[in-house]
Amino acid sequence: MVRDHRELICWQRSDELRQLIIEHTKDGINIARGSLGEVKDGIQDGLERGFWPEEVADQMFSLCKRAMKANLNWLKALKRRDPKRERGASGATGPTGPQGT
Repeated sequence: MVRDHRELICWQRSDELRQLIIEHTKDGINIARGSLGEVKDGIQDGLERGFWPEEVADQMFSLCKRAMKANLNWLKALKRRDPKRERGASGATGPTGPQGT
């Protein structure tokens, strides 16, 4: 008899998938953060080469700064502890068998 939803194999597999998605989302967000730094360098380079006027570069820098802030906030949110998850992290594995794999 199942006493807790965490004992269900289907819940355990779904939770594994959730954790994998979060792990790879963090990797992608870190890559995006580095790319935004390169964009900032490109904006500055384009300004110095005269590709756009200073007021356009200022708009670009502003948007880049906003994107970097949003990126950082998302990263922080992914790293934040989830009290609901920790309460359920008792290590309950439930029954295994043909339906569990």
